[in-house]
Amino acid sequence: MVSSELLNNPLSKMNEAYRRVKINLDNHKNYKKLQITSSSQVENSVNVAFNLAKCYIEENRSVLILDFTSSQKGLSDSIINKTNCEENITDYQGIKYLCGGSLLPSLTILLQINENIELINMISSKFDLVIIVTSSIILSSLPLLIDKVSDGCIFIVSKAKTNKELAKEAITSLKRNNVKIIGTIVTDNK
Repeated sequence: MVSSELLNNPLSKMNEAYRRVKINLDNHKNYKKLQITSSSQVENSVNVAFNLAKCYIEENRSVLILDFTSSQKGLSDSIINKTNCEENITDYQGIKYLCGGSLLPSLTILLQINENIELINMISSKFDLVIIVTSSIILSSLPLLIDKVSDGCIFIVSKAKTNKELAKEAITSLKRNNVKIIGTIVTDNK
């Protein structure tokens, strides 16, 4: 989740790097829904989401991370079972967290139904910022669907682990499908 360095050392280089990303995002546009994706699972996009969210909650802004990489009970279960998805929202150090759900493979199909997109918009309206973490564009079409509800996409690259050719392929696919890439975060950049 949130890096121990971010929690224990507010003046660390990592803290400053995430604050800089936040400031750049805030200066560019008042984003309400950001998508975070990557070329593979090695980039650990969920950690990036939590670290970025921490910067927003420092300013008493409400943040929800909607994690479509986790198959724990969550949004897809609520859609299928017609239950209140807010019951599945957990709190982690002030950051609200909702999993994609145990029916994650069905989520791509579910999100093609407009009322489910409206559900994400309704949930989002209750927060200052929603960070939507999606699986790799190489592995799933979900980032293309989430682009319909997000204000922009941040692409994550691990300096130490990302396959460069796979990253190029992922970015090409996002661009070909007109996904609004607003920036890149490089991790493991020591």
